[in-house]
Amino acid sequence: MPLTSEKLPRYTELVRYVQTGLALLSWCLAISAVALISGGYWSTDAYGIAVGILTFIFLFYVMFVPARYPKYANGMAAVAGELLMNVFWFTSFIASAAQRGPETCTDRGFNRGWLKDWGTSCKVAKAYIAFAAITWLFFIFSSTFVMMSAMPHFNKGASGVVNAPVNVGGTLGAAVASTEGEGEPRDLEDNLQPEETVQVDGPEKDLSEPEATQVTTQVEADQDLGTVKMPDETYQPYTSETK
Repeated sequence: MPLTSEKLPRYTELVRYVQTGLALLSWCLAISAVALISGGYWSTDAYGIAVGILTFIFLFYVMFVPARYPKYANGMAAVAGELLMNVFWFTSFIASAAQRGPETCTDRGFNRGWLKDWGTSCKVAKAYIAFAAITWLFFIFSSTFVMMSAMPHFNKGASGVVNAPVNVGGTLGAAVASTEGEGEPRDLEDNLQPEETVQVDGPEKDLSEPEATQVTTQVEADQDLGTVKMPDETYQPYTSETK
């Protein structure tokens, strides 16, 4: 199935729903990994919590703002936020895999102190690594869609991206031709505003005038046929001379 510009907003919106579910699950796993160790936590787990919060803010912006307040949706903010989400989830996945991945999760730790429930926290952190990687993969998909929709606007410069309309999901819509001044929306069918008239140079002409003139001329001609008189001509009755 070809990926056309008309289908990009729909595909991106579907990916956003998946990202929301994965981000929520990953966020809860990161919170659990921190909460299961009393008295301390791994910095990578805390970073996962922060990434989850930033993700919710970004998803709220690209899903809610274009739908309810489109004039506050900024094309550059959508593109920059998308790229940052890629960086955040990639670094969170790599950092957690490097720090918590090598753990064996067999050491339960002491019954007291900050090593309590160490094994459970380790298992939860490993689950976070897997879901963080999947979440990052879906952000690669959405970033591809967003960049595909943004490339035509980048050809016009940074202002073209900033002023581009933002669809629900974060993709950029087609550029709208600028018009001077503000007014009522244009009618795309005949390019006229509501109640707009076309001014024609020259005096106004009555479309019915030629027909009316023709009829009047014909009537006048018919009337004149019975009263035509030659100048200085008298009527001479015809008489026959008899010899």
